[in-house]
Amino acid sequence: MYSRPEQPLTIDYAILALLPGMQSGKRILIFSGLTTFGTQAAVEYVCRPETAGELLKKITGPKGDVRPFEAVLETTIGGGVPLQTHLVTIRVH
Repeated sequence: MYSRPEQPLTIDYAILALLPGMQSGKRILIFSGLTTFGTQAAVEYVCRPETAGELLKKITGPKGDVRPFEAVLETTIGGGVPLQTHLVTIRVH
């Protein structure tokens, strides 16, 4: 049986979503990567002031309210860690 040698992962993707919660007035923030690298990158993306600020500009409504959204993030991976993450696309409700 022939098998190709595994290539190291260099790019990963994640979904970041703010959705209505189960209880009225509550929300849920979802972080979901294709691998743990993508999930880690999504969490770090919202924890860094510069990238969190970029995201907030896109999801804040005219009255200053944060609107539900889904976003796709792409991250480069090197040395077994996420290095650079950027917003690919976003859908705001």
